Amino acid sequence: MKLIALAKLSFPLFAMLALLVSCDSPSTRVEKTEAPATLVILTMPEYFAPEVIEKFEARFAVKVEQVYYESLGQMMGMLRSHPDKYDLVTTDDVSIAELSNVKLITEIDHQKITNFENLDKRYLDQHFDPGNRFSIPYVWGTTLISYRTDKIPDPENSWNLLWNPRLKGKIAMMDERADIYAAALLTGGHPLNSQDPAHLKEATDLLVKQTKTLDPLYTDLFGGREQMLSGDIWAMITYSCDAAMIAAEDENIGYFIPQEGAPLWLDSFVIPKHAPNSDGAHSFIDYLCEPEIAAENANYVWYIPPVKGVESFLSEDLLADIALNPSDEIIEKCAFHASPTAARERIVNRGMKNILDGVRASKLANVDHSADSNSDQE
Repeated sequence: MKLIALAKLSFPLFAMLALLVSCDSPSTRVEKTEAPATLVILTMPEYFAPEVIEKFEARFAVKVEQVYYESLGQMMGMLRSHPDKYDLVTTDDVSIAELSNVKLITEIDHQKITNFENLDKRYLDQHFDPGNRFSIPYVWGTTLISYRTDKIPDPENSWNLLWNPRLKGKIAMMDERADIYAAALLTGGHPLNSQDPAHLKEATDLLVKQTKTLDPLYTDLFGGREQMLSGDIWAMITYSCDAAMIAAEDENIGYFIPQEGAPLWLDSFVIPKHAPNSDGAHSFIDYLCEPEIAAENANYVWYIPPVKGVESFLSEDLLADIALNPSDEIIEKCAFHASPTAARERIVNRGMKNILDGVRASKLANVDHSADSNSDQE
């Protein structure tokens, strides 16, 4: 019936319709190819294995773009300035609460993280994100001591090393007050999260004494790294991941977790509140929770992922590194930084002022001494 009705149409109109039909037929239709979706990750440099990124792009037909930051303060500023630019962010445990409080990140949809059950429970439900509402763990490690083996061939396996008189002018302290106070508290035989005013005063006195007698360098990670590689610094506080990176560049650099224990750190994934590709962000998180993928990534970045079952896929060198892959006995001596009370914050704030005043005074004394020496030579 339809064919008869079409035959009664005038020829030009019929021909035109036939042409339209033929152009839309499956055999002749030209498919429009859309550009692949993009996943923009705000992260630190060299934080993902290139092969892991490539496999994700192929599996999910997504183009991954990595935007780098060098400090947590810079990350926070970038996220505030462009809240709708990034789909996924890697951040430390301390910043998660702040990011959620200022509403820069959104809650994780746990139904989209099918591999959540693969995560080690000891790194979940921490005080900085109860129930993991806003974050999913990515990698973990410790704060430890990095040292030059050519200058300190047999170091004491203790935080006491940072107060060794032989190392005057050769010690670097991170400009992270939580970590330096933890080192001082543990050196004094106290818990790293102690709230006891007497313990905190003892730690402050120990750090002030260090500035007056050992002339330590207070610097960021990058500054400490350069000083260690140049040989100007022989021992320093750093993070396990950075220690491994420095040691890979110089065979004369080693590192260890002190016998008293150490602070734990945990870097996690968070999703910005206005992420354009939230689904892609959830997919990427879920992907990194697969044991084989997590291990392949770990073998490149040299971090241990908090994913159960990765041991079967990790490299022998990474498994054998007891500072990066410590035993349960060592981990039991370690702890995440706890949320400080207001009273503790006041004590630490006053203490840091005294410590930094000591650092400045030491620098001025060194400058004056150098000037006097030059004058004597003239």
